[in-house]
Amino acid sequence: SGSGNYNEAIPVDILNEVIKSTNRKKNIYNDRYVNIRICAQAIEIMNKNINQLSQIDLINAENACNLANLKTFYDMLGQIYGNYGDFKKSLLFLKKSSQLDPKSPTSLISLAVAYQFNRDFKNQAIVLKKLIKLIPEDVLVLRMAIQSAAFSDDIDFATKSLSLIKKYNNRAFNQAYSFLKQTFPNI
Repeated sequence: SGSGNYNEAIPVDILNEVIKSTNRKKNIYNDRYVNIRICAQAIEIMNKNINQLSQIDLINAENACNLANLKTFYDMLGQIYGNYGDFKKSLLFLKKSSQLDPKSPTSLISLAVAYQFNRDFKNQAIVLKKLIKLIPEDVLVLRMAIQSAAFSDDIDFATKSLSLIKKYNNRAFNQAYSFLKQTFPNI
């Protein structure tokens, strides 16, 4: 799975752990496949027009997606709800996705963007600190890190982000420095 430049997979050495953790019921595969189908169909409808589903349909779809317990579905639900401005639900599903794979760049980027739209810069900074350890060269992550550091008043994060901008995107350094200087005159 993954998107953009990031491909993600379950490492072979933990595959048995994943299978054991999802194999809790006798008929889990049948139940899970039914829920995967229900969730996938609901996501397809939601992508076209979320208003086609009643509140009960949405609750049933969310329940099916929770029982399917797939990172990709949580990512998609988080993005759909974010696009419709329901940041509470967007964050709920993106957090679930990140819990399933805490090192997934795609999930963490989506979560950081959702926090930004929700204007929750302190939590966004927490996510971005993870991301700059995983993908320090990513221009989008670095740009969000600079903004989040300023808006969350985190000078240590600002300094770290600025040093990464200088290393990986030197052309943007002066602009980032000027932006941070407005919040942190002594940077």
